[in-house]
Amino acid sequence: MTKQRGPFFAGLLIALILLAFLVIPVVQVIYVAFQDPASGALTLVNFSDFFRSSLFQESFAASHGERSEGW
Repeated sequence: MTKQRGPFFAGLLIALILLAFLVIPVVQVIYVAFQDPASGALTLVNFSDFFRSSLFQESFAASHGERSEGW
C-alpha cells in the first residue's frame, strides 16, 4: 500500500497561499504601525497621533458604525 500524497500537497499549497496573502501582509501592517516613518525605529507615536486627531477619530467611529454629528 502506498500513501496518498495528494491531501498533503493540497494542505501544503493552502498553507503557503495563506502565508503569502494573509499572514505576511498582516504582520507587515502591524510592524509599520509601530514604526517611526522618519527613522524606522519602533515607537508608539503613530498611535498617539491617531488618538489626538479628530479626523482619525471620526473615521474610526464611522468605520465601526457610530454616527457622526455631521450626518
